[in-house]
Amino acid sequence: MPGILIRTTYADEAGLSSSLAALARAWYVLLVVSRRSTMHGMKEIIEEASALPVEERALVAESLLRTLNAPDAEIDRAWSAVAEHRLAELRAGRVVAVSGAQVLARVRERFAR
Repeated sequence: MPGILIRTTYADEAGLSSSLAALARAWYVLLVVSRRSTMHGMKEIIEEASALPVEERALVAESLLRTLNAPDAEIDRAWSAVAEHRLAELRAGRVVAVSGAQVLARVRERFAR
C-alpha cells in the first residue's frame, strides 16, 4: 500500500511517537476504505487490513467496532461505579479474590453436567 508507506515516512519525519504514527496510519486506512468505490469488496478490504502490523490492525478493529457500538458516557460511568464498588469490597475484606483459573474451572464444571 504505497499511500501507507508515504504516510509512515511523513510521521517518521515529523518525529511522531510510534503509537501516534500507528494511529495516524490506522485512521488513514479507514479513510481510504471509506472512500473506496463499491468495486472493492469486503474481501479486498480485509486483505489490506490484514497486511498491517498487529498494532495498526488492533486500532482499525477498535475503530470499526466503535461504529457498531458507540461509546455511551452514562454506561461507562455505571461500569466505573461497579468497578469502584467491587474494589472497595475487596480492599475492605468483605469479599475474597478468586483467580481466573478457579473461575474457569467452576464454569467448566457447571457446564459439563
